[in-house]
Amino acid sequence: MRWTCGALLSLMLAAPASLHAAGEGAWHHKSLLGARINREGLSWFADTGYRVPLSSSKSLLLKGTHLEAGATWQLSPASFHPGVYVQLVPVTPLVLRASIQQLRYFGTFTAVHEFEGGDPDWSDEALDQVQEDGDVRHETGLLAQGRATLRLKFGKVLALFENRLGYVRMRGVAEGNTWYETTHDVVVEPEDGIHTMYGTLGFLLWGKTTRDMLLLALRYQRDATFETEVRRQTLSGAIIWRPSRSSWFWGAKPTFGLMGGGYLQDANREGEPIFQFFVSLEWDALGG
Repeated sequence: MRWTCGALLSLMLAAPASLHAAGEGAWHHKSLLGARINREGLSWFADTGYRVPLSSSKSLLLKGTHLEAGATWQLSPASFHPGVYVQLVPVTPLVLRASIQQLRYFGTFTAVHEFEGGDPDWSDEALDQVQEDGDVRHETGLLAQGRATLRLKFGKVLALFENRLGYVRMRGVAEGNTWYETTHDVVVEPEDGIHTMYGTLGFLLWGKTTRDMLLLALRYQRDATFETEVRRQTLSGAIIWRPSRSSWFWGAKPTFGLMGGGYLQDANREGEPIFQFFVSLEWDALGG
């Protein structure tokens, strides 16, 4: 299953503050460390880019609009996925993003395992056995992804709808076989597409999205692969907290989140629970 912390962070920033006057760019960095249970995983996500505001207006439609481009990566015990991204916020409610990353698997923790034929067993027990047998290997691949996010805020109520469309390709996997992709927790063909849809509804208990806050949210997620036809649906609740003392982290904006829910549809874990935890740090201007 694709990690969902990014969608919730986008929800929290549904009313972003304008950073600078139009044309005055600044470096921007966001780091997120996430852990999940069922299936277990640990990853560090990061973006470092140069952000150019498009407007100095504080209107509801233009506040925080910007163009940003830079480097992105995901690091886990099994993989390192470096890449580049470009992000456009033409109006405050809409975020458009495109990225391309190299998939680099270390050959540890069920990194890349090739299944013969089109009906693989990728249950937790089978993947654990693959790891015990040492039937995993180092490989490199490619993930290209486009993302569109609609963010809305009505008083204390926040809503988000996000669509992600990805193309994934892995070297070294024979045609007609499949392989297990750890980040999305799916089996895919050597070349495949992955579509992920999020719907999130949140309520701000106190604070503001641009400062300290406490937020409750309900999130629905649907994942689907094109060639292997994997289908998954999950429903989760979340509590998200941003403390007021950002000086704890060298001026960054720290955010903590805890999610819990269950699998509504899944080939291996239907009806089972899922839990995720994340901590995020964000700097509006590096060295500034």
